[in-house]
Amino acid sequence: MQGHLAGVVPMDLVKEERERIEAELYDAEKQLLETAVDWDTVETNLTLAMGLVSDCQQAYRRGGPRVRRRYNQAFWEAIYVDVDGVSYGRLATPFRQVLPPEITERVETTENPDAHRRGRGLSKNDLVEVSGLEPPTSTLRT
Repeated sequence: MQGHLAGVVPMDLVKEERERIEAELYDAEKQLLETAVDWDTVETNLTLAMGLVSDCQQAYRRGGPRVRRRYNQAFWEAIYVDVDGVSYGRLATPFRQVLPPEITERVETTENPDAHRRGRGLSKNDLVEVSGLEPPTSTLRT
């Protein structure tokens, strides 16, 4: 009879184990919900980003200094300037990932994309209006 009782698990231990498993399941479900991708949001954001790209020249021209600054911050991760002006620009990650290679190669070049014009950099071609990348301001404000 004693061998038969050795296989019995006390109820308090069973209850503890059940509570531990339930807590782990709850944590796993919570993590799964936090990592779920909302594809509608992704599609909406991608559509908005492509809208910015499709007619950014007109919006950039019409916008004031604050709008232009925000466009620059949205599109560019970095803009390198030397004594002659802008020498290189690196697109921000979202645009680098969604734009076709022929466009990213054109704007992320270290050489002037429009060699027939004098000067260097992105401010010297049709990608950016004549006044340059950042609008002139007397103070730095965000």
